[in-house]
Amino acid sequence: AVVSTQSTGTVDREELGVNLYGIQQHLAKQQMQLETEHDTFAVARERRVQAEDVAKQTEQLHKATESELKLHQEKDEKLRGDVEALDNTFFYLTQLEKNLHADINITKRAANKALEDINKAENKKYLQDLFVDRTVEQVDKLTQEISMYDAQ
Repeated sequence: AVVSTQSTGTVDREELGVNLYGIQQHLAKQQMQLETEHDTFAVARERRVQAEDVAKQTEQLHKATESELKLHQEKDEKLRGDVEALDNTFFYLTQLEKNLHADINITKRAANKALEDINKAENKKYLQDLFVDRTVEQVDKLTQEISMYDAQ
């Protein structure tokens, strides 16, 4: 019975050794998986950090672009106002030019009319001068005739 207890103890020990070996193998496998998971986690964490850096840079770029866009929009709005003011000035100047041309035409017509009136007046004066000259000549001729008749 002692031998059988010893043999049973040996068998139990051997069985326990086999179980322990199996558990160690399983533990080693679990350790390898844990290390693989740690490596995977480290890579994922590194990628996340890189992605966060890219996101931060993108956000900064977005803010800078948005700020630049706002400046361009303000500049565009100011330029639109300037163009509108220039359009209004151009319209005003165009109307002023039309009015000026109309005034010039009126002044030209008035000047032409005045020249025509001057020419008519000069012509009338010339005719009057001719009439006066003829009348003076007739008076002189008649005065001479009277003097001749008086002398006779």
